[in-house]
This record gives sequence, C-alpha cells and structure tokens, in this order.
Amino acid sequence: MKFLVATILTAILAFIAGLLSFSPWWGFAITSLLVAILVHQKAGKAFLAGFLGLLFLWAGLAWWVDMKNSGVLSAKIANVCRWAAILFI
Repeated sequence: MKFLVATILTAILAFIAGLLSFSPWWGFAITSLLVAILVHQKAGKAFLAGFLGLLFLWAGLAWWVDMKNSGVLSAKIANVCRWAAILFI
C-alpha cells in the first residue's frame, strides 16, 4: 500500500511542480525526494515508486498532448522513423 501511495503522490507532486513557473526543470527530483522521505520504504522500492510515478506522469501527459493535436506530430515522427529504418537497413 505504501508503494502505491508513494507512486501516486510522486506523480501528483511532480505535476504540480511542473505547473509552477518558478520551479526549475529538475523540480520533479525534489518532489521525488520529499515523497521518499515522507513515505518510508526500502531504497529499491522508493526508487521504483519514483521512477514509475514519473513514467506514468510522462506517458499520461504525452498521450494528452497527442490526443489534443489529433496525432499530427506522432504521424510525422512515425514517417521519419520508417524512412530511417529503411536507410539503415
């Protein structure tokens, strides 16, 4: 249960830190450290909770942006990757 709480709390606090205009780009590291201190776990579980929390946050934000622009950038990147794969083979 602590692991799930730490993962969700890391994602929420990192999102809030990203919204603050005065927060540096590495503000998520501070929030991850705070969660690791507040929710006492072993080092491996604390690291994994922070990693997964930020992974879920990043994936969710990437999906949200992709859905809002109808996948225009994703289609262009897929086209570039297809040509890159052909050129390297």
